Amino acid sequence: MLTNKIKKKLQTFTKSIEDYVIVALLGSVIVLSITQIGMRLFFNSSLIWADELVKILVLWIALVAAVSASRNDRHLKIDILDKLGFKKNIILPKTVVTIFVFIVCILITWHSFRYIKLIYDFEESILNGFPAWIAYSVVPVSFFIMAYRYLIISIKNTIKILKEGIN
Repeated sequence: MLTNKIKKKLQTFTKSIEDYVIVALLGSVIVLSITQIGMRLFFNSSLIWADELVKILVLWIALVAAVSASRNDRHLKIDILDKLGFKKNIILPKTVVTIFVFIVCILITWHSFRYIKLIYDFEESILNGFPAWIAYSVVPVSFFIMAYRYLIISIKNTIKILKEGIN
């Protein structure tokens, strides 16, 4: 009972953090883009680092939003089995799909981690000296979180299949 309350509060807390991060990043992109446009129009100059920062912020927005969508398996998807009327016995195909998504997320996590290590080893920088590995570390972290969430969904679905049977 106590663990359920803690689990609910933790889920609410992480959901709030994800939502606030998305809003803050999107607000930053909007402000920075409007500033760039204004500076180019009225002062015939711009911030030299702003365009690159906007690209990085868009990457962060996309991946934090993807992590947020994975919270309850809310990613965009084509549910052809739902459309064909297989609502009753759909748990097995959904479990197979979530296991596949888990595997893909793990592969992306692994290879993006290798890429981050390479960037770190070569001491690459962006934005006039900022370490590139910090800016791009969102990729392995976000795909690891998504992999974890899809693993949990897969385990829950598998337990449900084992208890109820496929029928």
